[in-house]
Amino acid sequence: MAGDRPKTMRTSGHIFTLIIMQSIIVLLFALFARYDPKTAQKSAHSVEAGSAKIRDTYPMFQDVHVMIFLGIGFLMTFLRKYSLSAVSLNLLCAALVIEVFILVSGFFHLQCETPEVDFLSPNCTTSSWPYIDVNVGTMVSADFATAAFLISFCVVLG
Repeated sequence: MAGDRPKTMRTSGHIFTLIIMQSIIVLLFALFARYDPKTAQKSAHSVEAGSAKIRDTYPMFQDVHVMIFLGIGFLMTFLRKYSLSAVSLNLLCAALVIEVFILVSGFFHLQCETPEVDFLSPNCTTSSWPYIDVNVGTMVSADFATAAFLISFCVVLG
């Protein structure tokens, strides 16, 4: 019964849920995620191409990331009931949503370099099917998904 347990165990059940959820997310990232090999810098040409892509999209990533983590967090501090915990709750929700979006988006948009490959054959080494490629574009998309989630969260709280 709930009355027999100490009060700290009753009020901190969400901590165990978050630890288990984060453990599952880390395991899924270890098994399926990798840095995008198209933008990995391996040769002189890929260094130029990778640097150009990062130079073009990374400032947008920084701007959206600051908006997510600082802007919405400090905007929620004006709510009377949640003013003391707004920034930490925003950080927790944003980090979880970014991780979950990368996994869900990767599982629904699987990338295969050679779609004609037979996946039942043992020599399927050129295909990137089991991997979720993470790059700056994926991170910007995850930030926009987080913005949608946090704006909806603010609407519910407000």
